[in-house]
Amino acid sequence: MAIVAAGASIGKEGAPRELGALFGGSLSKGLHLFISDRQLLIACGAGAGLASVYQVPFASALFVLETLGVCWKLKNIIIILATTYVSAYCTKPIVGGHALYIIDKVTIDSSSFIQAIILALFVTALAIIFGYFAKKASKHHITGKEILWTLSFTFMILGGLSAYLPIFMGNGQVLAQWIFSGNSSAYLLVILIIKCLLVCLLLRSGAYGGTLMPSFAIGVGTGYLITVLLGNFGFSHSLSLGMLLGITVFLGTMLDPPNRNSLGCWFYRYRRSYRIPTYTSKYPIKDNKQ
Repeated sequence: MAIVAAGASIGKEGAPRELGALFGGSLSKGLHLFISDRQLLIACGAGAGLASVYQVPFASALFVLETLGVCWKLKNIIIILATTYVSAYCTKPIVGGHALYIIDKVTIDSSSFIQAIILALFVTALAIIFGYFAKKASKHHITGKEILWTLSFTFMILGGLSAYLPIFMGNGQVLAQWIFSGNSSAYLLVILIIKCLLVCLLLRSGAYGGTLMPSFAIGVGTGYLITVLLGNFGFSHSLSLGMLLGITVFLGTMLDPPNRNSLGCWFYRYRRSYRIPTYTSKYPIKDNKQ
């Protein structure tokens, strides 16, 4: 949490998930539950941690069922949903339920299917490459005394880049909203590449954090760039849809289970703040076309 608060280019989703799991494990041990029930309670704790911080109980329940491999039994589903929704409800007065991202109206037409196929082909390849290096950097991260100078040196690099372009700071939320708002740059591709390198460098240097939020921002950027590139070749597609598809494909590739990343992309309500009930877009997105 301290690393993320200091402006590191990594996500904060690891801490609430693991703290929730630790609490669930301690509680199940104190209650002397059976192994199967302990496993379920630990998984529920992880889902509750995500639900409380991000206010996405349904997406957190899908995370527990898919990523943590909990059996899709009716009893398990009811317990998991109850845990995530109660957790989100209890923390809402503190965390708040406001939209974190503002995005233009999403339009879908006959060419959207072609747009989705093209984005899937290119974004998937980019996500595989990023995921490979990020996992490798995290697996071989520095843990000894060297971490004192490796992290310091890495933050010096991050600080130097951020002094020139502050958008490099943070886990990617500002970068994603910057792109969502229609801002662009001739160097956007370079910015995304540097963002990827910073994430891998921080993980390799010993920083502990997730890749979900950075992947979200990178998915937005790649979806935007590919859609703009298609426009240059005479194909007119929705930029908003392209960015959402970029998120869906990028995180679907990074996280493996695809259901969390695709189901909610069509739950759109015009003139309202809407929340995509998936782990991909676990961040509430608001339509700014009032």
